[in-house]
Amino acid sequence: MPLPSATLRENQGHETDRFAAAQPRISRTRGGSRTVTTTNFADSSSPLGGHGPVTSRQHLARVVAAFALLLGCFLVFISFYYKPDSWQFPLLLGIGSAVVPGALFALLSDISFSEVLLRRVEERVNEIADRQITSVDEKVNSLSTELARSLQSLSISTTYLSQSKALGIVMAYPDRRTALEHFLPYLRAYVTNKSLPDREVVLVASSVKGVIEKFPDLGQHFLQVIEEAQKSDCSLRILLTHPAYSRHRETQESRQRYDIAKEILHAINWLERRGVRNQQIKVYKGTPTTFMISTHEKMLLNFYPYQTEAFNCFCLLIVE
Repeated sequence: MPLPSATLRENQGHETDRFAAAQPRISRTRGGSRTVTTTNFADSSSPLGGHGPVTSRQHLARVVAAFALLLGCFLVFISFYYKPDSWQFPLLLGIGSAVVPGALFALLSDISFSEVLLRRVEERVNEIADRQITSVDEKVNSLSTELARSLQSLSISTTYLSQSKALGIVMAYPDRRTALEHFLPYLRAYVTNKSLPDREVVLVASSVKGVIEKFPDLGQHFLQVIEEAQKSDCSLRILLTHPAYSRHRETQESRQRYDIAKEILHAINWLERRGVRNQQIKVYKGTPTTFMISTHEKMLLNFYPYQTEAFNCFCLLIVE
């Protein structure tokens, strides 16, 4: 493909420079305020001097008006070389006098109209530029705020995960049911895994009501874990609250006298009927601070809150 000639490249560059020079430029002062600068659209190549954006039609109109003005002045000037009583004198003077005012008026009107149009264009460009800059600033500020919040959340999450890993916390659950749904399948697989020679399950609870009665479906899974542990020679130890000391939790939970004591005795009978030996069940003369199911690999903790039941409280899964 042939390259354009040097003259054409120069003209193209000139037109591009004129277009670029007409664009509004946005700058910031040292104080941070915005300044919108619009370069004058003057065409320095015009013989009349730049007075606004000159199209080809306007340029032709200005040339014609200027030519008519010059011609009228020339005719008026040349008429004085003829005698007043000659026929050339009134003809040239009349034509020149008629042409000069019209051409001068047309030229001044075109320049004035171009100046007014230029001012209106500049005002409109500045208005649009200010509006766009304000909109962009608002979006940038909004994105900056969201980014700062995201970075702060990410920092908090990173710190939390780092501390959790150091403490061995691998998961948190909103309540005991959610935790048991994830933990009991692992527990059943653990007690039946005979490749682990020292398997042991330790249960610490107040009355086990939250497992065997509150959630009957989970109670069936828990029963399967107990039965599998008995069959596979997995050590099972259970620690419950001593019935004589259940009054402390009864007071905290606003329960009737001996309610929790009855639940503890019922839990012991329930466990013994399912093959748990009396030696595997111990009672503690005090109230536990947490519900716990533990193996030598993992531990599920469900803390006992004050004046409410533990199965509605959050749980933590901890690994060794």
